[in-house]
Amino acid sequence: MFTARKKGKKILPLLLMGKIWAATHMGMALKALAVLAMKALMIAKVALVIVGIIGLKKLFSHDHHDHHTYEVVATEHHQDHHDRMFNTDPYGSHSLAYRAYVNNRN
Repeated sequence: MFTARKKGKKILPLLLMGKIWAATHMGMALKALAVLAMKALMIAKVALVIVGIIGLKKLFSHDHHDHHTYEVVATEHHQDHHDRMFNTDPYGSHSLAYRAYVNNRN
């Protein structure tokens, strides 16, 4: 028959070993994450420098070969045949809507 003291003596080293293993691996994982973050930061800095160089080069360059010119051509106004279908009376819809009311009122 085992007492609680004997069980603790057997389990305690296993628990401590697991805790030490987790602590060392957690430290290595954090170091790996820090290295990855530093690499990303360096790549971002290099990209920013490249974009800055390209922007300054375009800003101070005197090559203006990419001018676009547009020609405006005047044309005759063409009337659509759809204009003839619509009534030009501004109150036409109003008089149509109330035509029955006005006729019944008399």
